Amino acid sequence: MNRTENLFFTGSSLASQVHAAAINGDKGALHRLIIGNAALKDKEDQFGRTPLMYCVLADRLDCADALLKAGADVNKTDHSRRTALHLAAQKGNYRFMKLLLTRRANWMQKDLEEMTPLHLTTRHKSPKCLALLLKFMAPGEVDTQDKNKVTDHQNQRHVRAESRCFLLSFATSRLNDH
Repeated sequence: MNRTENLFFTGSSLASQVHAAAINGDKGALHRLIIGNAALKDKEDQFGRTPLMYCVLADRLDCADALLKAGADVNKTDHSRRTALHLAAQKGNYRFMKLLLTRRANWMQKDLEEMTPLHLTTRHKSPKCLALLLKFMAPGEVDTQDKNKVTDHQNQRHVRAESRCFLLSFATSRLNDH
């Protein structure tokens, strides 16, 4: 059985097939499914996750790009109110963050915990994702609070020291610009 036949097993719904194509990186099957039913590009599973979100989780950048070119909603949220950008930020996936941000992903979207992708990027060793996200921000936006009314650079428990220094230097440089 080839890869495509494996995806289209008897009794599977079109929704599960489009999610499977995204997870498996089967761009051809993904394209065929979306051409046949355009609504599938944003079809939610039982968790509210879309094919784009599964592309992020499975690290399938080419399929994510195809979905976005087909008009997938970059800011669609799951049942936790997380977007594909939240998932990319949580994973520290620079390539996905760059793709999603250039497609106008809303980095200010808060999830149920009132966490933004900015909160999630501060938890990684490398400040590369954080630096990318900061390029899309205006002065003062670094002070976004979570449900505990804590900003990213105030959060001692989760924010890595390197990220805290990076955030503070960013905020200071923005203050000096004004």
